[in-house]
Amino acid sequence: MGAELIGEIGLQGACRDLPPQPFRLAAPGSENRVVRLARACGPYREGEYLICARLAPADTDRALGRDCLVELQNGQRKLCRLIARRRTGQYTLAGLDSPGWVLENQSIAWAAPVQTRLEFIT
Repeated sequence: MGAELIGEIGLQGACRDLPPQPFRLAAPGSENRVVRLARACGPYREGEYLICARLAPADTDRALGRDCLVELQNGQRKLCRLIARRRTGQYTLAGLDSPGWVLENQSIAWAAPVQTRLEFIT
């Protein structure tokens, strides 16, 4: 997934041209996952796309305190905040909606922190 970077915005909205160059919409070198929101969820609006960078299992703790797409060991996926690690390999997940939900002591297959929100304007 990419686009072309063509300029840089400065003072008063002026655009300085740059030589066209590829622009990735997610972190380089990451294994990206993209989801579309069928309805609003926490701060994210219906219709937005979330680009999430999947972490290696050994790096999951880097996602603590962040909104993530998480896959549980049973294959179910959830958009949630990864808020704590109780035991090795088990985490507490918190829903983003109000009132929220909490799942404690969850074994997860992987976590992918939200990197980019994308909304197409039509």
